[in-house]
Amino acid sequence: MLIGIMDGCKKNIAAPELKTPASESVQGILAERKDIANITAMKGNVTGKVKCYYYNQFMDGLQYKVQLGEKVLKGQELVVADTEELESMLEDLNRELEEVKGKLSYQKEYSQLNQKRIKLQGQNADQKGKEEAQRELEKEKIDEEYQRSLLEIEIANINKQIAEVQEQIENCTLYAEEDGYVSYIIGNSIVTRSDYDMSRWRSEPRLIVTAREEIRAYDSIGQPVTDLVNACIVEGEISGVNPVAVRLPDGREAYVDTAMVAPFDSWAKQDFDPMKLISIGESMMGTPYLWGGMSSKSLDCSGFVRVCYMDNGRILRRDASQQACTGMRIEPERWRTCRRGDLLFFGNAATGRVTHVAVYDHDGEYLHSSGRVRRNSIDPQSPIYLSTPFLHAVRIDGHEGSDGIMKVENHPWYFNCNE
Repeated sequence: MLIGIMDGCKKNIAAPELKTPASESVQGILAERKDIANITAMKGNVTGKVKCYYYNQFMDGLQYKVQLGEKVLKGQELVVADTEELESMLEDLNRELEEVKGKLSYQKEYSQLNQKRIKLQGQNADQKGKEEAQRELEKEKIDEEYQRSLLEIEIANINKQIAEVQEQIENCTLYAEEDGYVSYIIGNSIVTRSDYDMSRWRSEPRLIVTAREEIRAYDSIGQPVTDLVNACIVEGEISGVNPVAVRLPDGREAYVDTAMVAPFDSWAKQDFDPMKLISIGESMMGTPYLWGGMSSKSLDCSGFVRVCYMDNGRILRRDASQQACTGMRIEPERWRTCRRGDLLFFGNAATGRVTHVAVYDHDGEYLHSSGRVRRNSIDPQSPIYLSTPFLHAVRIDGHEGSDGIMKVENHPWYFNCNE
């Protein structure tokens, strides 16, 4: 089992060990992108060297993310570690290291030749010339030593950076979210737990962060222990004392403001509240867009939707293209029938490919993360209208329990549902 601690975008969660589901393989996927290396299309699967990249293949109205080097299963959404940039950085650092080593070698050779030249000049000079040559030789030696030390320091710094980047690449750990979405997370952001530990954790009194903005947890002397964002889950129990003592998934203990948390068990049983969705959405107005972001610190479009719905005790699928296949569909020409909290989907009008999602508010207006969290409208008459093609909407309310929509109280990660 895995317990998520924190990273810049995700919240504290308890994650079961990933198991590849038995499912029909996707047939005939061809990877033709030039920026994806060493891919071989084979019957029933795609194989090749993992290059930490993802390839979007639109087939049969569904979007698949093909994980390089892994069998691709129908209905399974896969991504690879976002380490392409790290690998590129590593190549640049190694190149830079060789260049600096070359400079150091050249510097040594140049200095040795220069010292020989000065000595030869001194041998054929009078006494005054010899003294000048000696002073020049000493200066050359000092300059050579100084330049050499600078280059050696630079080499040491580059080697340190290389080691850090290699560690980041090696520490990427496969990670599964509540909806079965597969991605990668830095290894030092998780701790492992046994089935017994997880069962105990689900039975313990727990608290969930309900604060709209990021908060801090402190130790007994007021030193920060960690930051916490909306929907982080910690062990603890409200007993009328403020601050309340909590335990993090990795065992660290801290204190948080009692007003910023709520008992997890009762929180999970909350009714659908569309105004709550809009309230938390508006609290994130101006928050920067970040691909892969899924907390109030930064978000992508589908991450924004998930944060809004998670605050209301509902777990949705991770990607916009997945969310578009859930709930009750509403055709674009019927947008005036949309209710607060419905999801709006945008994308390619010709192919129907979904690339963006938003949360509907009222009178055509919606909240979404595009560059930053902001408000726009699907009404062409509105001054905040965006011309991005609106494909359709879906209604989540009333469809909890259907494919891709689950209440937190019914999720086996969080509660021992079968007991």
